[in-house]
Amino acid sequence: TGAEGRTIGSEMPTKRRSSPSSLAPVFTVLNAVAFAGWLFVLYRTILLIHPTFPSIPETLVDEVQHQILFLEAICVVEVIRIAIGDLPGNLVLGAVLHAIRLTATTQVMPNPVLASHWTAPAILLSWAVTEVSRYPMYIFPDSSVCRNVR
Repeated sequence: TGAEGRTIGSEMPTKRRSSPSSLAPVFTVLNAVAFAGWLFVLYRTILLIHPTFPSIPETLVDEVQHQILFLEAICVVEVIRIAIGDLPGNLVLGAVLHAIRLTATTQVMPNPVLASHWTAPAILLSWAVTEVSRYPMYIFPDSSVCRNVR
C-alpha cells in the first residue's frame, strides 16, 4: 500500500479520452451484444438448474460454454482497449480476471466431477449477474443510474 493507505496499482484512471473513438458505435453494439449474451447465460443457467435443484445437471457447463467463450472474447477486446488507452480501467485486474475465467471455462468446469458440483452454477450465476449489472454502464455511459447499479 502507498503512503496514503491506498493499494498500489489499484488506482483506476478516471480521465476519458478527449475525443471519442471513431469506432464508438461499433463498441456500443458490441456491448449490447455482450449484455444480451450474459442475460442469456443467466436465463439458461437458471432454466437448467431449476428443475433438478439441488442436483446439478452434468450438461450445465456444456450447455453454456460456447456462449461464455464468445462473451469472454468480447471482454478480451475491452482489455485490449484498456491497454491502448481507449477505455479507462484497471489493465492488470482485467487481464487476470478474464484469464481466470477462460481457464475455468475451458479447463476446470468441463471436468465431469466438477460440472455437476454446486460450484459450477454458482460461478456461472455470479459471472452473469456481474456482467448484466456492468454492461448497461458501457451502453449508457452518461447514465448515473447505470453507474450506481454497477
